[in-house]
Amino acid sequence: MEILAKKRRDNKIQTLQEHTQEVLTEAIKLLDKDMLAFISRKTGYNQERVKDLIFYAAYFHDIGKATVQFQNTINFNQRSCHSLYSASIVAGISDFELSEKDWVNLLFLVILTHHSLYTPKLFSAVNENNKYQYNFYSSEAKDFFYMHKDYYRKVFKKECPYNFIYKEIEPSELQRDIDDHLKYDIKHIYDKEKFRLLYCYVLGILNISDWIASSKFNKNTPTIRFKRIPTEKYLINSLKESLRPREYITKNFQEILSKTKGSVLVEIPTGEGKTEGSYLWAVNNLKGINNKIIYTLPTQTTSNKLYERARSIFKNYTGLVHGASRLYLEKIFTNEDGIVTIDLSSELLFSKVFSKPFTISTIDSLLKYFINVGKYDIAMFNILNSLVIIDEVHSYDYKLMGFIKRFLELRNIEYSKKDFILKADYEKNIYKYENTVSLGSWLADRKNNYLLAEKDIDKGKFYDVLNLDYNYEYGVIMPDKNDSERFL
Repeated sequence: MEILAKKRRDNKIQTLQEHTQEVLTEAIKLLDKDMLAFISRKTGYNQERVKDLIFYAAYFHDIGKATVQFQNTINFNQRSCHSLYSASIVAGISDFELSEKDWVNLLFLVILTHHSLYTPKLFSAVNENNKYQYNFYSSEAKDFFYMHKDYYRKVFKKECPYNFIYKEIEPSELQRDIDDHLKYDIKHIYDKEKFRLLYCYVLGILNISDWIASSKFNKNTPTIRFKRIPTEKYLINSLKESLRPREYITKNFQEILSKTKGSVLVEIPTGEGKTEGSYLWAVNNLKGINNKIIYTLPTQTTSNKLYERARSIFKNYTGLVHGASRLYLEKIFTNEDGIVTIDLSSELLFSKVFSKPFTISTIDSLLKYFINVGKYDIAMFNILNSLVIIDEVHSYDYKLMGFIKRFLELRNIEYSKKDFILKADYEKNIYKYENTVSLGSWLADRKNNYLLAEKDIDKGKFYDVLNLDYNYEYGVIMPDKNDSERFL
């Protein structure tokens, strides 16, 4: 019997083996040597085991589709829960526990939750509720299970070191594995930050790969990675083209930003070209085609306006994220005949978790993923791979600034692999605001390297740069030298 994994509206089908191969291909593309090293260093989880965990999560995540219940879903639209069925097959694989202290079965957890947020009540009635019952096509499922060694050899070009045993378990045993083992182990995790980082990384790769593979089958795949890293020359030419008939000339401080590595805090009057400067900074800090840029603003209106400007430069690499982005995108991509010219469902699905190479977002749409809502695993994976630009920071009140400070702490201290740029328009009331939240003191306490620049707009002075001898790489561009002393 042929096990089906996907079926399109035109009745074209994709088998379990075909879909699994596509997911594995996409997952391997997302493996980055530097990020793997960072994840391993932060979590203490061996790099090779991380790669193997990702491989087996991708390989086994849909084995539960080899059940009577899921095949009825494909053929007759009956409800099923294939992630639960898949988890039942890997419940006995104990090779991917979190640590010697923390016995969480990561493979079991990742597969169990690849379509559901983990909560203590997740699948709490497996044994009692008939909707969770399952019956495998044992011969087909077993054959697929044992092919994992061939796939492993093909992907990693070496022999598979694992000797897993295929075993089907009853719902009552699966219930015990979920309630008495998994949920208990998660509740008593020794280091929850390390666990969350590793879990989001592995599950994020699995879910992005699954989405890409599915969108390819459905022929509606959006652009989610740069074909090549944009160069400064390309960016400047695009800026010149987008501003015609006005002339674009790179300013001195923009040239400084285009050569700055690491994190930068820019404070400069409105209209001086911070946005273009941040673009130049960002492309200079991209390290690979899987790296992304996230540009945040306070409101939907300002986000919409920047989206139109950014799209003229970054083309279809550009995404938009906020609560009303669907309405806005429908409006600008509807032609004269009233037809929406892009696949909005696919575009929004990937955009809302920052999968596009350049995403414009309201600040709340970014910060919400740090409280584990929605597909936070994919969002966190993408944020780990992103440069973040926070614009118009002067407009935030002290409560939201507290969230931003914590966000910056997580990125700069716990997730120090990545950089960010913090931008502020110069207004007199910013000083009262910054004193309230002690942003300047917070930066100074971390002994960052300040780039100071001053300009008298009326007299048309150029920016002068002063490098101070500190360890980290922040930058501050101040309009007034006296005021800059407050930060020191």
